[in-house]
Amino acid sequence: MATFALVLSTFSLVDNASGEGEVQIQRLYGIVYEKSGTRAAGEPVPGAEVYVEQEPVTDPISKKNSTTTGDDGSYEMYLPNGTYKVTVKKAGYETFTTQVVVKAGEDLEKDLVLVKKGESLGVEMSCEGTTMELKPGETCTFHFRVRNTGIKTDSYKVEITGEKQEWASMGAPTLTRSSGGPYSQSTSNMEDDGIADIDVNITVPEDAEPGDYVFVMKVASTSDPSVNDELNITVKVVPDAAVDDDDESTPGPGILMVSMSAVLVSIIAIIKRSKRDN
Repeated sequence: MATFALVLSTFSLVDNASGEGEVQIQRLYGIVYEKSGTRAAGEPVPGAEVYVEQEPVTDPISKKNSTTTGDDGSYEMYLPNGTYKVTVKKAGYETFTTQVVVKAGEDLEKDLVLVKKGESLGVEMSCEGTTMELKPGETCTFHFRVRNTGIKTDSYKVEITGEKQEWASMGAPTLTRSSGGPYSQSTSNMEDDGIADIDVNITVPEDAEPGDYVFVMKVASTSDPSVNDELNITVKVVPDAAVDDDDESTPGPGILMVSMSAVLVSIIAIIKRSKRDN
């Protein structure tokens, strides 16, 4: 276990100046873990500073204590019974705070967590399929999924861009309309590992030229736009297939057979006429 410093002079061990009502001292202990974006407890964190301060601070003698975690991430301190604010700090990590209640006659085991800076927020975008084939005049829908990969509740802005952005539209909920859109959508207060489904519709105009048209879907945290992700989708515009039966320049098999039959009938008629004449 980690070493700890207990300074008796920092605690009020009596309820009043008369010396009556002795306050019991209890053990608070546990392990400080590193918590990553996967939300699973990771390795213990040595060298983290753990501070406690009694709440509310109404006694003239402040009830505070602190210690540092050992090589195994463990900490230990002794406190008078009461409610305390616990703060954990270490360089490279987000400061962590929580509240504990130390009860008379009961030791309290409390594991604490630290998150590396930059890992508390995160977002990921996926799509069922990123390429679709359409003819002019047709519409398709891409089904996107936005996931909060951080460990904090966050909000995101999702938008679509591309050379043919005016072909696109996005559905509810909150919409930000543009000249041909809507081209963006917001997702609010998504909890860690929360998921939002977003549909993007692409409508190909009747006069669209055949070819591949690329659109870019982007998602960014509204609290920190540097936390973002993007995904490309492609619409392949193909021409309508030619119908052979409607093409008079190239007769089909049926037309050729009819023509040949007519020729044979004509030949037979000529032969019969020739025989009668003779």
